[in-house]
Parts: sequence; C-alpha cells; structure tokens
Amino acid sequence: MLAGWHVTNGAMARRYVGVGEGPPDRPVSGRRADTEADKGMVYDGAPVPHTERTKSSDHRAFVALGSNVGNRLGMIERACLEMNTEAGVRVVRTSGLYETTPMYYEDQDPFLNGACEIETSLAPTELLDVLQDIERRLGREKLVEKGPRCIDLDILLYDDKRVSSNRLTVPHASLLEREFVLRPLCDLIPNRVVPSFQSQGSVSEHLDLVSTRSPVMSTAVEVCPVQPPIRAMDPKRCTRVMSILNVTPDSFSDGGKNLTSDQAVLGATIKEQIAAGATIIDIGGQSSRPHAPSISPGEELSRILPAIRAIKSLPEAENVAISIDTYRAAVAAAAFDAGAHIINDISAGTLDPDMLPTMAELGCTVCLMHMRGTPDTMTSKENCTYPNGLIPTIAHELLDRV
Repeated sequence: MLAGWHVTNGAMARRYVGVGEGPPDRPVSGRRADTEADKGMVYDGAPVPHTERTKSSDHRAFVALGSNVGNRLGMIERACLEMNTEAGVRVVRTSGLYETTPMYYEDQDPFLNGACEIETSLAPTELLDVLQDIERRLGREKLVEKGPRCIDLDILLYDDKRVSSNRLTVPHASLLEREFVLRPLCDLIPNRVVPSFQSQGSVSEHLDLVSTRSPVMSTAVEVCPVQPPIRAMDPKRCTRVMSILNVTPDSFSDGGKNLTSDQAVLGATIKEQIAAGATIIDIGGQSSRPHAPSISPGEELSRILPAIRAIKSLPEAENVAISIDTYRAAVAAAAFDAGAHIINDISAGTLDPDMLPTMAELGCTVCLMHMRGTPDTMTSKENCTYPNGLIPTIAHELLDRV
C-alpha cells in the first residue's frame, strides 16, 4: 500500500532502550507492583496482579521503532515479526514509517522511525526485557551515545500508567520533545491524552508544539532497491510516473496493441514509456473492465512474464520499478519471483483470500485500490450507490481494507 509500509504483520532512536533515562523531575505517587518482575517499579495507580496477566490482550502498549544502519526497513520489519513470536506479545497496528534527520548526535545517517501498538500480558519490565533481547538478537550494539543503531525499540506508553524505575520511565522521558516519535504515534492515537509527568494534552496537540517545517518529516515508502523512497508529504519530492503496459487483448485503454510475447516489440514499447518519463511500469495481464472474461492464472502469467523479462533485459530500465496489476495471489508471487517490485491489486485483497497473506510473506510494496464487487458486478445499481457521499464512502471502505 503506497501509504507508509511494506505489508507485513508489523511496521528507533535512543540510548540503550532509550526508555531507561532515569526518573522524572517529579516523583510519582502510587503503590509498588507485587511481582518479582516489577520489583522496584512504581505505578501511578493500582498494581497489576500477576494472576491477571494471562492473556496477550490484558495490556496495550506503544513501542517506538527506528533504524539508520543497513536495510532500515528490513530491520524494522524483522523486529515486528520477532515481537510476534514472543509469548505474551502481539503487534496490533503499525504507523507509517518516517524518514527523519538525526537528533542529538547529528553526524550519522537518516533514520526510519515508526511506532507500533501491541497487546501484551507482560509487565512493563518484562516487556522491556523482551525488547532488549530482540535488539541484541538483531545485532544492536551501543557504540556512541545516541549514535547509529541497526534497531531501536522503546516503550512509549503502557496502558495509562506512569512508571518509574532505574531502568524504565513510562511515558518515555523524551516523548514530548521528539517529533520523530510523536508523528508516527499520531498515526495511531492522535486524540489520546498522554499521561505526562509535566503536562497534559493529546498526542496531536503535543506534535503541534514540536512540529518543524524544514526539513519536512515525511513518510517514506520504498518502491524498489534502485529508487529512493517515495516521500509523499515532502512538497519538494520528485514526481513518479507510473506507465501502464496492458498485455491483454481486451483492454479498454489500448485495445490490445501490447498483447505480444515478442521481446523486440515489447522492448520498443517499454523504451518509449521510459523515454516519456516512466519510473514505474505497471503490467496487467487480466483485464478488469466491466464484464471482462476471467482467464486462468497460467494464462495471465503467460502474458505477464515475457513483459517482466523484457524490462529486465533493457539497460534503459535498470532504474525502473516493475509493478504487477493482479488480484491473484499465485500470479503476484510468481511475478515477484521473476523480478517485480510492486503488487497493484484493484480489489485490495477482496477477490483472493490468499492475496494479503501472500503480500505479507513476500514483504513487497503494494498498492491497494478501491473496488466494489467484481468486474461482472461492479456496475450494478448496488455497487454504484453511495448514499453517504462518493468520496467519504470510498475513503471509509478503502481504509477498512488498509
């Protein structure tokens, strides 16, 4: 989905787990937790008995994600997947990923920063232990204070509790001064009031106080290894042009003129598109016009794969991203194996129940489109009726798919 993330079950900046920054300026009143894991931990409110922490959904926490070393996106995705393998932890939602300039120690590469919402049965210190162990397994080394790091996992919020110990401060001690934390958190809980030690206010209100205008902090969506990320919120971003290559006999846009497996003919068409400014080429092998006949996955691939080979054979296309317009999971997987970078599904996964899991397994960038019904039913009265307004309805239904 060209909106922030690769599609996985999940989507970093600090000291060593940057939540361990000492007690707040003001002491916190409250009773101490009654478990060994929380020994020395002070809660703002009643303790959480161990007997009540048996289900992964007992508590809700928000974890900051960050990386500025190596494959930043891949490392964040691995961290989210690692969290899901831990007993008592489940990733529920992820924010967009934002490309950010370093704060504090500035002589280092830009970060990708995000946040995720988790359900957990673990006490705060137990969760901290899990996150630090994931960091170690993924190769995190603290060499420079606030310096480069391959992965960074910080507890930002844990229920509505205030927590203070020599290892952990929740809410995170620097939460309210960091735009790179507040902005992704605002994707998830913009109206939630932060139980701050110093002030009250929603996440979005605190973001307004620290928000900068230059450089613009934008989501960053990786399209393919040979292109820089799409920074959709940056007004100075370069425009990406997606050119359509329909290799079908019945396309309503080109009348089937590109239905050929002749590499020379395909190559000539592709060169024309690149010369005209295309940076992404979207290949379609199954027409989606109203009442278009459905072909088999094998026939669809017999049309798509020669086009992929043609693109990859051209020196002119070495920096071009390949998108596959399909709603079939098997076709998407085979195209990805052949070298495609993006899956463009007109149905957003509604026409094939295996599509979304396949996208997640492939770890690729996807474009989720809005569609009602199927090509046979999309023009029915029911599917063309929008009593709550066209744009609000499309936005609501597409958000549900995302």
